[in-house]
Amino acid sequence: MSLSGRSLFACILALIAVTPSWAGVDDNTSGSLISLTQISVDTSKNPGTDPTIQVQHKTEVDPSQATFGNMIVTTFQDGEIANWNGASQVGWSTSFDGGQTWRHGYIPGTTSYYWVQVVSFDSKHNTWLIIMVAQDMNSKDSNYLNPTEMQVSRSFDGIHWSTPTPVYGPISYPGWVNRPWVGCDNHVFSPHFGNCYIAWDDINFVTGVGTNDVSVSSDGGLTWSAPTVSPDQCAGSIGGVAIQANGNLFLIGAYDGGMGCTGLYLYSIESTDGGKTLQQTVDITAEQLAYPTEGGAMRQDPFPSASVSIDNTISVVTYDCRFRSSCATNDIVMTTSKDGVNWSSIERVPIDPLDSGTDHFVAGIGAPALLDIILGASPAALAVNYYYVPDAATCNPASAAGCQLYAGFISSQDGGKTWSNPTEAFGPMNIVKDLAATAFGYFVANDITAIYVFGRPQAVFSLAGRPDPETGALNQAIYSARFTH
Repeated sequence: MSLSGRSLFACILALIAVTPSWAGVDDNTSGSLISLTQISVDTSKNPGTDPTIQVQHKTEVDPSQATFGNMIVTTFQDGEIANWNGASQVGWSTSFDGGQTWRHGYIPGTTSYYWVQVVSFDSKHNTWLIIMVAQDMNSKDSNYLNPTEMQVSRSFDGIHWSTPTPVYGPISYPGWVNRPWVGCDNHVFSPHFGNCYIAWDDINFVTGVGTNDVSVSSDGGLTWSAPTVSPDQCAGSIGGVAIQANGNLFLIGAYDGGMGCTGLYLYSIESTDGGKTLQQTVDITAEQLAYPTEGGAMRQDPFPSASVSIDNTISVVTYDCRFRSSCATNDIVMTTSKDGVNWSSIERVPIDPLDSGTDHFVAGIGAPALLDIILGASPAALAVNYYYVPDAATCNPASAAGCQLYAGFISSQDGGKTWSNPTEAFGPMNIVKDLAATAFGYFVANDITAIYVFGRPQAVFSLAGRPDPETGALNQAIYSARFTH
């Protein structure tokens, strides 16, 4: 019999007496890397029958992770498609000991091709949810646009997953559903405790209208409400769902001038009634991007990442070039808000000097929960993981083949006022030779996530070693990185 959310909360507090030996935060200001662990390997098969679909095996990309107590569940794409955007299967990897050991596998019954997958935990119903967009490539149109469908797979233990069931779609018009994000309200005193929310982009290429939609489940993902549609006819791309302790929900996204939008903006959309209605879009800030960079070789989309601290501060990171001379390269930048309406000025995360020539992109942010704070994390702590190229000038179109990619990490103990020294988690990776190809460039991720587990930050990355010298098969997999603080 599953535990109620309040019973689970009580059990977690009881775990304080059996804290693992590595829990708690030391005084090392460098945010040092403790371990880097490969948590899965791609053994996927081609689910479709279309011989024109070029699936690259031994490739894993675009990871998402969630945690509850000492348990972590990560999901990702396996078998990236070289001549489109998506993968042949959705994988998972689960740890029961804070990321020291892992078990991995695939979502069962997956027979389509997949874009974008994200995971969350519903503590009230003791259920893990993986949300994915499925596309039937065997009945695609000439532009690979339809049909697409939002699906959910559920698990009570992070190991045994249900066959995916529809949440929304398949759509019947030229366009797509895309960029889903899922979050569950695990605040036991929230009026919407136990609600899980899926937010996504709903794009219609015939009408030129796009919206951000939300569907709600209050039974652990078994059933989902009809979509609530944003009042603005201007769909951007969802990059996160932020839920405060009072139950207020915020969709955090970015739009790029399409589907009725004007300009390039980060934005927030609020719901105060458990997803029944959505407020008007609030523009957070105009974005400035050095895009595309790396000689046009990398697929990089400027999606934000969001977290909520224990004091209800929403922190959002993305990448932006406004602080660099001639907007030549991008920094990781951050803004914060207590109410989702009034946002602080964008500030750069000081990873390296402004004249370094380093280009940064694809960032994730995490904040500690109450248990992590009890076990030693600062209440104002933030963890940020990201990718970077140390010298973007070497990545011009004529020499992109020599462009080197790294994974990095940085943390703050005071809500972003000051930052640790940055940590190199992995590298170099040759962008052109080592990474999975897509129709839009070489790829590691559109989104990555940082979390706290028993007081310490962890990050997840798609990382690549050298290809097999005999077969040429790629060697790109998902890794979990643990840091001191």
